[in-house]
Amino acid sequence: MPNPNAVTSRSGTIVAMGEILVEIVATRVGQSFREPGTLIGPFASGAS
Repeated sequence: MPNPNAVTSRSGTIVAMGEILVEIVATRVGQSFREPGTLIGPFASGAS
């Protein structure tokens, strides 16, 4: 059965598994995430 998440190209098949983890950062120190504010990112996280 073919994998629905696979991408086929002329050089073969690419299959990606796992999670995409990134960090989103507030622009102000002490900024609450319970109210609207400015965020920057995404930045690659150190998760493995």
